[in-house]
Amino acid sequence: MSRMRTYTSITFLFLFIALLIPQTSAEIVFDEYITTARITDGVIHVQRDVVLRNAGAVPIIPGELHFRFFERNGDRQQAIPITAARAQNEQGDSLNTNVNDRGRETDISVQIWNPLLPGFTYSFTLFYEIDFAPRGILFYELRLPREQTTIRILNEETRFELDRGYRVTFAPESQVSRLSGNTVITWDESSEQRIVEFSRLPFPKTSLRGVNLFWITIILLLLAVFVLSVLKQRKEPSRKEPPYSPQRYQ
Repeated sequence: MSRMRTYTSITFLFLFIALLIPQTSAEIVFDEYITTARITDGVIHVQRDVVLRNAGAVPIIPGELHFRFFERNGDRQQAIPITAARAQNEQGDSLNTNVNDRGRETDISVQIWNPLLPGFTYSFTLFYEIDFAPRGILFYELRLPREQTTIRILNEETRFELDRGYRVTFAPESQVSRLSGNTVITWDESSEQRIVEFSRLPFPKTSLRGVNLFWITIILLLLAVFVLSVLKQRKEPSRKEPPYSPQRYQ
């Protein structure tokens, strides 16, 4: 009980100091912002490892951190259904987490009331799930949703881990590597889009979508067969009919 009172007193002390000092000297940033996504049974499992750092000159309490997700359907922006959202710190303690659908976006809020001294960091992990219904038969495309946060990100990295047996055919602005037999696609903060197309077909990764390259290949093969058949017909000698001779009867 005494420990709880001590924590409460320290929290109120930091709040009092924060109110006295101008807000211009307070700043909190994401030192690391690493997102890992995996697909299992039609669900995208997302894990985000975050390191908060007090980059200001005064103590600060992070409070509510907001992560906003959305997708675009043409010119319309809409929220993304998110389930199983939870967060925990590096000691394994659960953090209060809420999910709100705001129509045009989905908001995940994580509450952190631990005071941070200047230069100190606080690490936590956010988990959530997104339903994924793959379209197509031979090629599948995944677009990781764009998001916004109220805190400046210094170092960002997004990874998508693909089960063995699949090959990446299209993933602009990314790096593809192998890890324990699985394929890993990585984007950094400079990437504007997080798109990956994958397939079981042994197509290479190119600057064109694999499905487009597949149909271009089929069309070229059909044209080649047609041209070869026409050339073959032209090379065959034409059969000449024997001259007509009237029969004579004796």
